[in-house]
Amino acid sequence: MFQKVLLSGIVLVFIFSCGYYIGVSQNTRLEPLPHSATIEEFKADYVRKEIASMRNASSKEDEILEKISKELNSEKVLEDQNGASENPKEVIVEETYDAKKEIEKRLEGYNKYCEGRRRSLIGVSFITGYISRYGVSVGDVHFWTCFLPKAASSSLSVTTLLATGFLPVETKNSVATETWDKGRNSCPTTQSNCLHKYSEMPQKYRYMGANLKPNDKFASIIVGREPMSRLVSAWKDKIYRGSDRTFYYRKVKTAWSQTKMPQCANHPTSEAAWEAGCRLEFKDFVSWVARGNQAADEHWRPAGDVCAMCSMNLSFIAHSEHYGEDAQVLAELLNIPKSYLPDDYSKSNEHAAALNKNAKMAALDEFFVDLPRETLRSLKKIYEPDYLMLGYEMPSWLANA
Repeated sequence: MFQKVLLSGIVLVFIFSCGYYIGVSQNTRLEPLPHSATIEEFKADYVRKEIASMRNASSKEDEILEKISKELNSEKVLEDQNGASENPKEVIVEETYDAKKEIEKRLEGYNKYCEGRRRSLIGVSFITGYISRYGVSVGDVHFWTCFLPKAASSSLSVTTLLATGFLPVETKNSVATETWDKGRNSCPTTQSNCLHKYSEMPQKYRYMGANLKPNDKFASIIVGREPMSRLVSAWKDKIYRGSDRTFYYRKVKTAWSQTKMPQCANHPTSEAAWEAGCRLEFKDFVSWVARGNQAADEHWRPAGDVCAMCSMNLSFIAHSEHYGEDAQVLAELLNIPKSYLPDDYSKSNEHAAALNKNAKMAALDEFFVDLPRETLRSLKKIYEPDYLMLGYEMPSWLANA
């Protein structure tokens, strides 16, 4: 009887000890006790394993602490680097825009595309005489330029009229639209310091720099713009407005036939159409252009056509997106001081499409995201020469259409 009680007590002690052991050290597994084990041996075995577990935990803790220390040190180095880059004096610019190199690359692409495509200047009518002009800089450089609509043409007008001396240098930052327009489009034949038509250009310069003597300085100039961005700008400025746009409203009347509101083509003026709720959305406008209406107006006509680019024998191709930097190179080309250039062109761009609050503000690709693939393919075919001649990379959503 006594032996049974003693045995029961040992079992109970064993069970409670195991429960305690498991609660304290979950990562240590107890081996089954031999039947002959005494309580003293059990306790001794438990103590040995607990010490081993603590040592193991201590070792892992040291590893964790070492890892945390390394991470903290790396974060501190990163913070130091970030702090240094925020200091303007220590900013490291990985890549800067080199206007001269970029212009050289554009001219290489332009000459490669136009090789074998150059037309005789005798056969070039320059139907866009309104936007093509001849002038002579105060540095005695004769030049021909095409003011490509919706591609910093206002800024280029100011720059060239400062170069000819028509605009006083002290007014360079405050030239109003009507002022440069007079110097570009209403210049008397007898006035030498403004811009003139092709027909008023001296005969020897009409071949765009060909067959000139070494001392005859000549430059052929154009400023381009990313073609799809130019298309959006033309829509914003000339189409998606009601006030004073009747001239353009009449040009795109046939576009309404493919919309849900064909009756919008029947209004006498753009103001009347706008008042009636007629809005030619971009997708409708650009689809109309893609159907063969790209030549309806110079504001969206491809640059290669509107400026007869392969006949211009270009010596300077700027990008409107980098006009400020590229104009520095133009100043050298025209042999004028860079101090002649404006610090701010906003005054001469008061009619910019970006100021049209009626049109949505969005990233370029958002305007084209819902267009049918067929429309995109047509746009690619129409404007691909502009991408090649002006030195722009075609966006993937257009290139892969």
